Amino acid sequence: MAFLFHNRPVQGYLFLLAALLVSFSRVYLGTHYVSDIIGGALTATLATALARSLYRQETRIDRFLTNIL
Repeated sequence: MAFLFHNRPVQGYLFLLAALLVSFSRVYLGTHYVSDIIGGALTATLATALARSLYRQETRIDRFLTNIL
């Protein structure tokens, strides 16, 4: 769900659609259980919320990481 917080909502929804299709195909083929998919989505959502709450712009760490990228 992290991509939905980005500046480009249309691109985010396209990625969401792709993720849903991949998730469905993995359950359909028997590679994963539905609980695996839900657990992964919840973990990603919690990690995104934690990262967004801890991130502060214009700090030394922000400038360091921005220069790397």
